[in-house]
Amino acid sequence: MLGYIHSFAAAAAIVGGAFVVARPKGTRIHVLAGRLYLWTMVALNISALGIYRITGSFGPFHFGALLSLATIAAGVLLLRLWKVGGLYGHAYCMLWSYLGLLAAAVSEFATHILDWPSSSGVMGTSLAVFIVGGVIVHRCGPAAIAKITAQISAGAPGGRSFRGRQP
Repeated sequence: MLGYIHSFAAAAAIVGGAFVVARPKGTRIHVLAGRLYLWTMVALNISALGIYRITGSFGPFHFGALLSLATIAAGVLLLRLWKVGGLYGHAYCMLWSYLGLLAAAVSEFATHILDWPSSSGVMGTSLAVFIVGGVIVHRCGPAAIAKITAQISAGAPGGRSFRGRQP
């Protein structure tokens, strides 16, 4: 049963996260999709902590789940600290969280569907996702966040003040 919860939460988080990344930021839809992403990631990671069939004990996947929980917790906390520039930290934490989710999904696909060996299936695919995604995040992230911050400061449509807090 735990595996089904884990798989469902993973699929929902991938869809919710994609929606958050692709849609305009600061809108009501962004906030709702972000909450879906947050809570499905919490369910995904908590369920991961209870799965031991691969290693038989606490292992690297459990460490990854704890790191993921810490990343999304930091992303939420930084958003709450909006007045001290938390939007940048929030965006980066949540984007890296999503990259971690995609890396796990790709490695699952490689090892269980394509039947690649675990070493190349997990390490190789995860590394590839993080390298490509990291380049995109660091090349596009700052400009996108600056644009969103300017929209929010100017009160432009689609730019929310995040419950009345101004940058």
